[in-house]
Amino acid sequence: MNRNLSPRVSTVLIAGAILGPTAATPIGGQEVALGARSAAHAESFGLIGGLRELASGEVLVADPLGGLLVRLDATLRTAATIGSEGEGPGEYRQPDAVWPIGADSSLLVDLGNARLTVIGPDGRLGETTPIVLPGGGGGGMGGMMMAIPGGTDAAGHVYFTGSAVSPAGIRDSVTLYRLDRATGDLSEVASVRAPAMSRQTSGGGNNQSVRVTSIPLATADTWGVAPDGGVFIAREGDYSVQYVPPSGATRQGDPVAYDPVRIGADERQEWSDEQARSGGVGVAVQEVNGRRQVTMSRGRGAAGSGNLDELPWPAAKPPFANARIRVDAAGHGWVRRNLRAGRAALYDVFDQNGRHVRSVRFPEGRTLVGFGASAIYVAYTDALDQQFLEKYPMP
Repeated sequence: MNRNLSPRVSTVLIAGAILGPTAATPIGGQEVALGARSAAHAESFGLIGGLRELASGEVLVADPLGGLLVRLDATLRTAATIGSEGEGPGEYRQPDAVWPIGADSSLLVDLGNARLTVIGPDGRLGETTPIVLPGGGGGGMGGMMMAIPGGTDAAGHVYFTGSAVSPAGIRDSVTLYRLDRATGDLSEVASVRAPAMSRQTSGGGNNQSVRVTSIPLATADTWGVAPDGGVFIAREGDYSVQYVPPSGATRQGDPVAYDPVRIGADERQEWSDEQARSGGVGVAVQEVNGRRQVTMSRGRGAAGSGNLDELPWPAAKPPFANARIRVDAAGHGWVRRNLRAGRAALYDVFDQNGRHVRSVRFPEGRTLVGFGASAIYVAYTDALDQQFLEKYPMP
């Protein structure tokens, strides 16, 4: 995302966050297998970035690499495009994710326009708010705070973490915030460990570029939000899960036993392939004569590019993947395990006391992308790295 800059411009670039693959054996809850598929969409997506089921059973899907926001019928057979490309009302530049915000309203993450857009129950795109919060704050990148959602609740609040990158350096932990979109009020929910990063700076003065990249398969906490505003947090230190209710004391589960997976050539290549498949979010900040401009995008890299042996790999994978905890309709949090390369995905399921109640094994090549009232939505990735949406009954 390098570009020619005028004399009064500074640029900050953050490379895509790392989403490590999987880690361990289920000890605690019973392991069950995902059942028979109940529906599938025949057309492929570039990347299923976000999904939400409506009360009718219809499904909204954001495809950032395909540049589309679509509405599928309950059978997943037919699709209708919502909105169009552009900067104006009813338009978007890169629909990266879609989140429920109560009833049948949804929130679209429009990366290309660096804004959040409300999608009404009728599918119309309405009110927009900037991703960059007014006044910045938080000591993050360029002194800004960016409300890129990692979860929402039924009241329409947005949950996101502050930046691990600050003018003073790179933080080990970041704050998890709750944003009231109606008032702009921010509240702190918890502190979570951020993935380890490396930082490179070039240039100087008013023409400086900073590149920050995550360390491959670095240990980190991960989290997810329930519709009532409760938050699941998986802690990497002992692989335990906390549940932070909207009010009241935090509930702490017992540590979950797991088998550490040593990182070898296959694990490194699998990580590289997954990074290339999902891409990463780039953020460019420019200040031209005192005016700040922010652009964001998600791009796909080249699988296996570069010398993987030269990267700073840890000895073993962390117990779980650095991906959001997804919460089902019953209020259970699903955490993806880290496993040996080539193994089918395994998800540990936790209740709101942080207790590991079971594990669910997915068919080969499938990963979890969302839940419905009684269904699981799964992305199947083929040999050409195209993704297909499938629907399964809740096991």
